[in-house]
Amino acid sequence: MDIFNAPYTIYEKDLIVDAVLKCKYKEIPELRKIQNIIKDFPERDHIKISFENENEDVFFINNYGIFDSEQYKNFEYSVEDGDNIKISLHIEKEILNNRVSIYCFDSFCDYVLKQKLEDIMKIFTRLLKESEFLVFQVLDQNIIYMTSSIAFININSDNIIFKNKRIKKFEEIKTVNYFYNFNEIMLLPEDFCETTEFINFPLKEIFEKIKNVLSLICMANTANLKNGVLNIQVREQKINDLNISINQIENTSNEIYKIYEWIFVDHNFVDKISIARTILELYWNQTEILEIDHKVFASIQSNYNLYLKNNVDKYIELKNKLNEYLIELTDKITDLILNIINGIKKIFFAIFSFLFTVVLANILSDAPLDNIFTKDVVILLELVLIGSIIYLNVCMKEADYKMIKDIEAYDYMKEQYSDLLDAKDLKIIFDDDKRINNIKVEYEERKQKYFLEGIIIIIILMILFALFGQIS
Repeated sequence: MDIFNAPYTIYEKDLIVDAVLKCKYKEIPELRKIQNIIKDFPERDHIKISFENENEDVFFINNYGIFDSEQYKNFEYSVEDGDNIKISLHIEKEILNNRVSIYCFDSFCDYVLKQKLEDIMKIFTRLLKESEFLVFQVLDQNIIYMTSSIAFININSDNIIFKNKRIKKFEEIKTVNYFYNFNEIMLLPEDFCETTEFINFPLKEIFEKIKNVLSLICMANTANLKNGVLNIQVREQKINDLNISINQIENTSNEIYKIYEWIFVDHNFVDKISIARTILELYWNQTEILEIDHKVFASIQSNYNLYLKNNVDKYIELKNKLNEYLIELTDKITDLILNIINGIKKIFFAIFSFLFTVVLANILSDAPLDNIFTKDVVILLELVLIGSIIYLNVCMKEADYKMIKDIEAYDYMKEQYSDLLDAKDLKIIFDDDKRINNIKVEYEERKQKYFLEGIIIIIILMILFALFGQIS
């Protein structure tokens, strides 16, 4: 509005700008100059300027339609140089490519600061929506102020890069926290944590307060914000809700944000937040929760380190147990295979013992040795061999049963530690079941090998005995 060289009033909201001024008609620039200035406005925004004379005749210009120069000339003819003209500017701002305009930075900040804290959070939720970041392009000041996902910069120096993955962080927090107002206030504490300092930034204090409020919400098990009162519950099994006026949360309570940041800095946030809530529960009253200091944070970290040490001990214990069990299982499988081999040995021993008995009987009875494989003897040998196959199959079934029981014991041991360790840790400790699978494969291969060899030898003996019987 400076182009009109007259005092004006401007009121800028998050997505609307309204400005009004009065000047003499002769002070109004020519139409072409106004058109050129409007073209310099960001194309994403809708600009509308209205001119109204003392007779309430109105002429409009905008940046999204065709200028009517004839209508403007008619408006010029209807006024005198000394007439007062009311000029109104109305801008509807659009968010495009994560960028939104600020035409009067001071007016925008005044508007934000006049709102209630809860409403301010809703304003920034509306602006950020579900984006990774938002850049406010300031047209009237040379400013650079940034948080992890919000930037206020001059429109001519927009080369900002954000690394924060706020959408992913939302999904992580939602797994351990339920915030009833999530649809209205979809913000993270780091959205308001400054990363570049700007002296006398008007919104710094309110940003600090929002950061701490959001940190407290994210650390609670459940939270509900209504009419400026934050209702939070630290543990699921507890019923001692705490009600805090969000205006009471001091800007100096930065330890609240430090605890939040420590919890969600990596993927161990589930264990961390559980321990943090246990410690915070000791301070769970309206006075002490607002006076959290570095000692509380230190206590949370100490308890977490102790928890890690206990987990390391359990990890080593489980590793040792697993190694012992796998060695024991390997020995058992060797015994099972040896049992199968011994079964085959017993079969052959029984056959040759029977043959030896037949031969010995023939020698003692003075019968000719070429008449050993009589029809009756061959039938008996065939029956012994058929029985041997049945016996060998029973040995295999017994070995399979013992193997199944050993595998079930392995799975039970794995299940026992599923409550103490997450799936990823179990996968690492048990080597993704590679060792047990190798043992199972080795068992099957050796079992099939010896079983097949035993069957082949029995079949060969059956054929040989049948041939000897025919020859005899």
